[in-house]
Amino acid sequence: MRRSFAKRVIGRGSAAAALSLCLLVGVPAVSEALSPPEQGPGEVVFVNAGRIISINADGSDRQVLTRTKISVGSRNFERESLELGDSDPQISPDGQKLAWLRTTFAGGDYRLQLLVGQRNATRRVQLIDSVNSFISSLGWTPGGGLIITYLRTVGRDRKGHERYQQRLLTMKTDGSHRKVLLSGPTGGFLATPWLTAQAISPDGRSLLYTRANMKQSQLRIRDLDSGADRLVTYGVMQASFSPDGNGIVFSPEDCFADGQECDSGKWLEPGLWTVGADGSNLTRIYASRAGVESPSYSPDGSRIIFSSARNTPGFDSASREIYSISSDGSCLTWLTNGSPASHSPAWGPETDVSYAPRGCGADGRGPLVEIRPLKRRKVDATPRLWAGPQIGSRLLSSLVGYWPGSVSEYYTYGDCAYFNPARCSRPLMIESTRRCHALDEIEFGDRRSFMRRRGALVVKSTSRGRPGSTAVASGRAILGIGQPPFDSGRGGRPNTFADHLEAIRLLREVGKPWVPGSKLPARVRKPACKG
Repeated sequence: MRRSFAKRVIGRGSAAAALSLCLLVGVPAVSEALSPPEQGPGEVVFVNAGRIISINADGSDRQVLTRTKISVGSRNFERESLELGDSDPQISPDGQKLAWLRTTFAGGDYRLQLLVGQRNATRRVQLIDSVNSFISSLGWTPGGGLIITYLRTVGRDRKGHERYQQRLLTMKTDGSHRKVLLSGPTGGFLATPWLTAQAISPDGRSLLYTRANMKQSQLRIRDLDSGADRLVTYGVMQASFSPDGNGIVFSPEDCFADGQECDSGKWLEPGLWTVGADGSNLTRIYASRAGVESPSYSPDGSRIIFSSARNTPGFDSASREIYSISSDGSCLTWLTNGSPASHSPAWGPETDVSYAPRGCGADGRGPLVEIRPLKRRKVDATPRLWAGPQIGSRLLSSLVGYWPGSVSEYYTYGDCAYFNPARCSRPLMIESTRRCHALDEIEFGDRRSFMRRRGALVVKSTSRGRPGSTAVASGRAILGIGQPPFDSGRGGRPNTFADHLEAIRLLREVGKPWVPGSKLPARVRKPACKG
């Protein structure tokens, strides 16, 4: 049952009581008593740090529904980059159930589960539990069944490569009555074409899906009764129907061909697009430097929700937030602001609620940073230093070790606290390593200069006149401050040595408060290194 339902009932009850009182005392009822009660907010569910989160359609009332006790942040790069945990939440058409996927490791293999529970994710049941199989899309049919794109292993070819079978399936919520709507060729992982179910039309008669190859995808509609199949448009990544089934909102796929091919006019510009179900009136309603994911209309058709890394498009995995926009492309607003990244949003199904935000733009939403340093390891530097949850406009977005057994800690400040991308800076990384594991001669650039800040030795480097990395020696720790290795450098203000100095100013020991102007531990010249 939705949280706003009780508010609506109370509102109706209060109006009825006021009208009855007026009739009893002979006083005419005021017009407000006869007006309909104010609509409560709709609901949105999305993914954050491998958890399913619920908020109201205006971004308020945030609640963690699944994996409520996990530590947010990880030193495991594989876990962070592959986004293990819960994903793809979808609320059923009757508003009673929630379906989602869960991906974990099992003996070195991927374990995939398809789960269905009550709307608040309690009393869950498991419909699929498979190793080394994949579900690339999950949704509901208008009749309350599930539709998935299922990829499973079916043996190996003569060269020992795994062969996969891809199917677009529907099933009931108890896992029974599985029906194949469409199947693709069986082959290796790079086999083409790849089929992905996007949505079932509101009348239940048509399947919206993408058919992709190594060049460009097609968005197609298949009549489920006759099997007739037709093209809608090209270059689509994710799509969904409008509430009346006559329109489609979609996000375009990236072009990975050469520059001449990408500029040929065959590829759509990044942003949010709409098109008629018959392929007419192709329109970009929102332009963006970054990609758009999981776009869908609200049940009343007034708003479109999606996730995007619009602030720092070159660092997508860290800076994605949930946005909504009017169906005509006006009044863009964000519903989340913070770290870790938020993505894969989906609306609740109610039509008698409001999906409007409180306002357009930033809407006064301050940043929420949940990532914090994890427990100490024997290989960690002494002292353990970090710069807190925020450096200037940058929010701490990940705590990652880049390979198994890494002896370093990596604090990446990749998200932006501001709605206006012009106020955002490029991501910054702080790598902390015990001095005995670091090089005695630090070569960060062509030229180096030495100075002291907060009592610690600071090595500034430049390369071809541009700021390189900066090293800080404190205690038995060496800190490297610079650009993350996976940052493409698109968008945002470039980092400067002043940004590195700001990070040094904010350094504090893990578990201790930041004291402005305090000195860092003095450098230990020849530390012992054991383990």
